[in-house]
Amino acid sequence: MTSGLKIRYSGAKDSADKPIVHDIAVAAWTPIMERYRLIVGDDLWGAVWKGWEDNWLKNVNGYVTEMDGQIVGFATYLESREGVAEIGANAVHPDHQGLGIGTAQMRHLVGVFRQRGYRCAWVHTGADPAHGPARAEYRKIGLRKSLASAGYYGRLREAPTLRPPEGVTYRWATPDDSQRVREIACEAWEPLYHAVEDTLGDEICALTHPGATDRRAGEWAEATADGSPVLLAESGGRPVGFACLDADESRKLGKLRTVAVTPGSQGGGVGSGLCMEVFHMFRERGLEYVVLWANQGEVSPETRRLCWRVGMYHEVLSTNYYMML
Repeated sequence: MTSGLKIRYSGAKDSADKPIVHDIAVAAWTPIMERYRLIVGDDLWGAVWKGWEDNWLKNVNGYVTEMDGQIVGFATYLESREGVAEIGANAVHPDHQGLGIGTAQMRHLVGVFRQRGYRCAWVHTGADPAHGPARAEYRKIGLRKSLASAGYYGRLREAPTLRPPEGVTYRWATPDDSQRVREIACEAWEPLYHAVEDTLGDEICALTHPGATDRRAGEWAEATADGSPVLLAESGGRPVGFACLDADESRKLGKLRTVAVTPGSQGGGVGSGLCMEVFHMFRERGLEYVVLWANQGEVSPETRRLCWRVGMYHEVLSTNYYMML
């Protein structure tokens, strides 16, 4: 450990550490947020991230690092599933970066994980240049196997107008469609999670993504059964794709929670047709911006082509790192 450092637990609800941790977090994340602003532009950044600092990490539960009695950094974690520890938010105040404090915090957490019997650890972090030091820290302590994720952002006024694929129609799903939505999701995500398993290896994948395809498919089938807004694309009277949507009216931000198309119908414009239909609905509601989040393992050349084709040109990449303990 770096000389003169003290790392201690900080978890009380009324802890005097919390406002200090909040200030450190805001100071450390401000350059990151400004990098996002450069990627997406001022107006789109405002729709997604404006006000981020107001409540950023005000209720942190984890460890703080002191140097000469002053808190200079913090690190949090949680149990994401049995046997698996997730490294949460962590940072060092910019005035104290470059001294090895971040690495010391990460090594301390890994020691805690091993003491508590966790078998695997992982962390989510940005893939942009501002997160470069954090990525280096994670790799240094052994978190090296990685999966990409991303947010794709666009302005609805900049989206192109694409002709719908011939013979494809669209309708809102009903609860009776939940089983078909599950089938589409299974077909669409099964190849993705096979690739995840190839990347992470059997042991890590079994711990961090057990039954991943079924869980993902169940998520969208449940949303359909609950009456969430799920738009179906049909060909020959049979659903071959779907999009699940949401919106933040106060920010004029439309959200594509997911877009899925059966492998046999991919490449024919079904996915972009779903996006065009959704964008039209968003515009009718007075929305101005749109985002699609591609989760871990879902970032691929096909995902990028779809997003760029429909006008979600701004890509904010992130990554998850994994290690066995």
